[in-house]
Amino acid sequence: MGLTWSRVKSQCSARGMPVVEIWQAMGTLSGDDVVIAELAGSPANAVIAVTRYSGVDPSTPLEKMAAGNTLGLDGACKGDTDSDAYSFDVSTAVDGALLFGAAALRNRRHSPGAAFTERGEFVQDGGRGGDKATLAIQDRLIEFPGSATLDGTFWRSTMIDMDSRLRVARGFGKTETLASIEVFKTLKRRSHPDLPPPTISDGWGGIDDAMIEVYGRIPPYSGRGRPPTHKRAEPGWKYVQMVKQRDEHGRFLGTELRVIYGNQQEVLELLGISTAYIERTHLTMRHFNSRLTRKSLAFSKELQMHKAAAVWEDLYYNMARKRNMVLFL
Repeated sequence: MGLTWSRVKSQCSARGMPVVEIWQAMGTLSGDDVVIAELAGSPANAVIAVTRYSGVDPSTPLEKMAAGNTLGLDGACKGDTDSDAYSFDVSTAVDGALLFGAAALRNRRHSPGAAFTERGEFVQDGGRGGDKATLAIQDRLIEFPGSATLDGTFWRSTMIDMDSRLRVARGFGKTETLASIEVFKTLKRRSHPDLPPPTISDGWGGIDDAMIEVYGRIPPYSGRGRPPTHKRAEPGWKYVQMVKQRDEHGRFLGTELRVIYGNQQEVLELLGISTAYIERTHLTMRHFNSRLTRKSLAFSKELQMHKAAAVWEDLYYNMARKRNMVLFL
């Protein structure tokens, strides 16, 4: 391709994996080609993404760089776990700077920060949790010298009763995991004090992590080795994921079933193998609430007002909207 590549930054998570590396290529393109990365080890999964920018100062293409994890800037590769949000301040001394960010997601879904444009979100799936290789890329133009924050935005999570289609709980958070935690806290307080309700979802988010956070328990100490310190799932839980499979062009190929908790036959008999009604509800939410409309100026400027609009929306949906069902009060 006529380019010279060099690594400019590498950062691991505070639990050792995953690792994100940033490389830059300088030169004049000799034509279209495929970028191939040769890895030093043999990871379970890996993803690679290439972004191209023109008009860069060739003498100083990169002004400042910052990387970190839950232990802070340039954090060590051990001593902590993953977090559900990230925020780093980056400053520039030039006009027209471009702030570029790359983040590993693990089993979460990414939402770009204010004024950022997400260029891509990539997943190489080898199972749940830490077996996935994930990467999100975003950038933002900084017109004048100063500082900017590299971060994300809030997620809304809604729990729907499969029989009545009523919305029984909602939650907001910096990530889908935190929003789901609020949902399960509401359900635990209202109607499910001991076990999470049988749940079906898509393959994104950290719903299993949220279940463990709210309903999980630390196992009793057996007397040998180190005492357990992390919460674990309990018997009786039922949770299944329906994961859409797509080809390299994004075309839908089919769905993959993953039973996270519970016996597969029992879970499928209870929950079925479709999330169509969830997707239908997402469309209904965007029709009812313009704050959820994609790529519009109707987005919420304050979290408090966003929550208030969601309350009114759910109230109308549950109590006023006509549905083809029988409602027992």
